[in-house]
Amino acid sequence: MEIKNHSNASESFPRREWIKKMALFGIGLSTVPSNLFAIGKKNKNKWLLATITYTHINTLPINKSIPFDWNYVEIPAEGESVKLNWSINLNQINVKNLFMRITSATDIREEVEVSVTLAKSRKHISNVKMDFGHYFQPFQLLIPPEFKQQVFSEGVSLTKTKGEQPLWIFIGNDNKTPEILSPHLLLANNLDNHNQWKKRLLSLDSIQTFGWMEGCVLDGIYDTIKKNREASNVFITHLNKYFDQSNFIYEGYNNERLENKINSVESLLPFAMLAKANPNHPAIKNAIDYCILQADENGNITDEKNGNKVAKTEECYTVSYPLAMLSKQYNRPELMNFSIATLKYRFQFLESESQVYQRMIIPKDKYFGNWGRGIVWLLLGSVKTLPLLPESEDKEWLKNELVKTVNLVLSLQQENGLWYCFINDPKTGIETSGSVGIAAALAYGYSKGLLDKKSKIAAQKTYLGLSPYFTADGLLTVTSQVNKGGELLQRDGFRVISNYTLGFLGILESVI
Repeated sequence: MEIKNHSNASESFPRREWIKKMALFGIGLSTVPSNLFAIGKKNKNKWLLATITYTHINTLPINKSIPFDWNYVEIPAEGESVKLNWSINLNQINVKNLFMRITSATDIREEVEVSVTLAKSRKHISNVKMDFGHYFQPFQLLIPPEFKQQVFSEGVSLTKTKGEQPLWIFIGNDNKTPEILSPHLLLANNLDNHNQWKKRLLSLDSIQTFGWMEGCVLDGIYDTIKKNREASNVFITHLNKYFDQSNFIYEGYNNERLENKINSVESLLPFAMLAKANPNHPAIKNAIDYCILQADENGNITDEKNGNKVAKTEECYTVSYPLAMLSKQYNRPELMNFSIATLKYRFQFLESESQVYQRMIIPKDKYFGNWGRGIVWLLLGSVKTLPLLPESEDKEWLKNELVKTVNLVLSLQQENGLWYCFINDPKTGIETSGSVGIAAALAYGYSKGLLDKKSKIAAQKTYLGLSPYFTADGLLTVTSQVNKGGELLQRDGFRVISNYTLGFLGILESVI
C-alpha cells in the first residue's frame, strides 16, 4: 500500500479567505440543492441535503481551523440564524420518520444547545443538545409529526441558545464533505438496517477526530479487509486525510491545527495503522520517540494532566497495542518492554475482583469504576496486544488477569446482550459504545485463543442485541458522549451518535 498526497497539504488558506468574503457580502453558501440520496433498500430511506443560507460574518479566529478546510458555517447566538431549506413537497414523499441532522466542525468543551424553529412562522420545534461534542459528530433531531409538512414548506432556522464559545458545523458543497456529514434530513421508512453500518464504516462517512477515535475506525477497517478487499482502499483513503508522504496534520484541542506534533498518548494508535500501509513513513519515528519520552524508569507510559501523572485504561489500546506492533515490525525489543510494562501496570493498579477503574491519578486516586468504555480499552488493548507478545511469565500473568476481568464483565451482561453505561449500575442505563467495544474484545480474544467459547457466544448475543439501536442508515445511537465532561456526564443519560463505534463493529464482525 502506498500513501498518497495529504488532503490538507494540497489545500491553501486563500480558499478560506474566499469563503469569508462571500459571507461579508451576505451571500449564503448552499449545499447540493435538495437532492435525494438513496441509502436503503428499494430507495425507502433517503438523505435530503439542505440548501443553507446565512447573512452573518462567517470567520474563524486566526489561530483556529476547520478539519480538512471543509466548508463550514457558524451558528450564531444572536442576530440572523442559519437557515436550512428543502425545496420539495412532503406530499411527494411517503415518510414515516423524519430526522434533521447537523455535524459539528467544532471541538466543543462546554454545554451547548441549538434552537430549531420554523424559518417563517418562528414556531419552536425543539433544541439539539451538543454538549462536549467532537469533530465529525452528527447530532440528530426527530421532527415531530405535526411539523413535518412545515419543515419542507418553510425550512428551519438554527440559533445557539446555550454555550459561550463559537459553534461551527460542516455545510458541504465542496465535493469533499460526505453527504451524511452535511446538514440533511433523513427520511426513514425502512427499518431493515442490519448491514447499513458496513457502508458507513467503509467510506469517509466514518472519518473521526485524529487519535483514539480515528484509530478505532482504522483498526476496524483494517480488520475488515480479510472479508472485503475493497476495505484496503478505504483504509488508505482515511490515512491520506491525515498523512502525506512525510508529514501529518490534524486538528487538536479547541480547533488548533497541529503539524508533526503528537498531543497525547491517546493519539498514537493511527501511527501503528500507518505502519501497516507505509512502514517507512517518517511520522512513525515521531510516535516512537514520543513514547520513549513519556516512559518512566520502569517503561510504563502515562499521560500528564495538571502536573500529575495519569494512568488510564486507554493506554492499553492506544499505547501497548501500537508499541507491540511496531516492536515486531521494526525489530525493536525495547518497544515490546514498554508495551508489556504499560499493560501490566493497568492490570496491577486499575483492576480488581469487582472493579475496573478507567483512570488513576498516580499514586492512588482512582475514578470511573466499572465504566463500560473504560473496560473496553483494557479488554480490547489486551486481546490485541497479547498475541504479539513473546512467551514469558509476564504474558501468562496478563492472560490470567484478562480472564479474571472477562469473567467479571460476563457476569454483568444483560438479557439483551448489552451492558449498562457503568456495567454494575442499572440506573445509568444501557449504553452501546461500551457494549459493542466489549463484544469486539470478547470475539477477538476468542479468535486468538485467549478466551473460551462463552466469550464468543456473549459477543454474538451483543451483536444481535444492538439491532434496535441503529439508525435507518446504519449509525449507532445511545452512546455516551466522549469523556470531556467528567463522570457526571457519563451517568446523566445524555446519549449521542459517535462514529468511532463503527470501528468496534468492524472488529467484531470480522471475527464473530
